[in-house]
Amino acid sequence: MASRLPAVFAAFVALIVSASVASADIGIAAAASIARSMYPGKPLMGLVHRYQVGVGGFYSATVNDWTNTYQYSVDMYDYNGTMFGWGMNFVTDQIAMETAPVLERLPLVTIDYSDAVNRVREFTGRPDGSIKNISLVSALFMIFYDVRYNDTYRVMVDAITGQVVPLVDTATAVNSITPAAYKAAVIRAEALAGPGWYPIFGETAATQTGMAVGIMMLNPLTGNVKQVDMLNKQSDVLEFTPIGSLALKVSGIRGQWPELQITAELLLDKINTIYPGSKVANFGLQAQFNNGQNILNWNASVLTSTLQPLAVVFNAKMPVGFVVPIATVPVTYKLGDYNQDGFVNGDDLSQLLTTFNTNYPPYDLNHDGWVRGEDLAILLQNWG
Repeated sequence: MASRLPAVFAAFVALIVSASVASADIGIAAAASIARSMYPGKPLMGLVHRYQVGVGGFYSATVNDWTNTYQYSVDMYDYNGTMFGWGMNFVTDQIAMETAPVLERLPLVTIDYSDAVNRVREFTGRPDGSIKNISLVSALFMIFYDVRYNDTYRVMVDAITGQVVPLVDTATAVNSITPAAYKAAVIRAEALAGPGWYPIFGETAATQTGMAVGIMMLNPLTGNVKQVDMLNKQSDVLEFTPIGSLALKVSGIRGQWPELQITAELLLDKINTIYPGSKVANFGLQAQFNNGQNILNWNASVLTSTLQPLAVVFNAKMPVGFVVPIATVPVTYKLGDYNQDGFVNGDDLSQLLTTFNTNYPPYDLNHDGWVRGEDLAILLQNWG
């Protein structure tokens, strides 16, 4: 149930905007206030700053009801806040998995959208207008404002303490634990998940009350996954069917599962042996098809005893006693570098265009479920 302006009228408004104050922007704080006035008493889940030909720049807000049954939306022009589109949909099971923990922890939030924007501006030095998306998310017993910029840079703001948390893929002294502690968390996750579930991904996060650990478990028979989050004596277990890029990863892993020789526990033991005194931030299974061969590797982000971050890769299909890891300095590829050759160029562009207007997850750079103009814009921003 969505309402939108007729195309002719929208185009007319866009012309007026471009001829007058098209460069103005009401800002995120005002957009949040307008959205709340439309749906008073309901929690504002997020705001996206968009641009559409024929409409111009606008904010799109998402609002839930407290029962997590309905999700509402409202669109407003970014130059004056006038609302021009709205809608209501049922909350699907997939969306509910993301919104339920947010609603549960929402009473703990102490800072608002405007506070979060002020804090990331001070932290990053970036202008507010370069923020593309800000939304409330919950992970590992915490609740954050997830702030994403037009150039794909991303930071999180703890919605309880206001602390700004830049996201890093490498292991640091703050986000890592010993292999022995990680192994203990894996064993606990296996007990919570029950028989037939096996760890395939792990991540950590530092909280005010200790280190939280999240372990994703796979049922190789059904293809379903369970997310097991643990913080001290607390635990959450959520089962769901993977979709998008996660579904592709799971499918690749399941295809080679009978050949798996190294479990997560053996992986952590091996890291502890090769890198004594080290810590681990995350690990995961990755399946690939390369040069006519099916490859299944364990990847781990390791911090050595000398505080050197490493990206370590183990062949998961070799006996643990014979496997020789490959360790390199962590490399972060720019979004849009599909072939990971270190450049975003015509080769990557041609790959994106072959799947344009489809829901092909590997090329969905903004993870909205589709390969469209926004993904093309991200690729072009990272060109070179």
